[in-house]
Amino acid sequence: MPRVLCIRQVAPETPGKIVETITESGLDPVVVRPFEGGPLPSRLVDFKGLVVMGGPMSARELDREPVLQAELRLIESALSDVLPVLGVCLGCQLLARGLGAAILPGDQKEIGRHRAHVFSAVDRAGSIG
Repeated sequence: MPRVLCIRQVAPETPGKIVETITESGLDPVVVRPFEGGPLPSRLVDFKGLVVMGGPMSARELDREPVLQAELRLIESALSDVLPVLGVCLGCQLLARGLGAAILPGDQKEIGRHRAHVFSAVDRAGSIG
């Protein structure tokens, strides 16, 4: 069964419904917990996608959080291999950084639940925008 790697940053930040959706899609979610000493693979050789969850750290703290450096390398590897990547909170910061974006502090803290929106890069004419 094709596998999707899910990186959990801290105990309270679970992939919850994301894991359920992956499973319902016929994929096998493999959740790793680096904060508990769980190993990260160096490449996504046997995975079909990557999910990187949130945590209290920032993608601006790579030198203080060595595991984030390893996660960024995995994200860059997934992007290079054209694998789907989902970043949640900190994971989204790391994904943006892997795509070359600057990571800047926001105007206010964002903690808790927020409405999510799905956008498509394909416009109504079917071209990529």
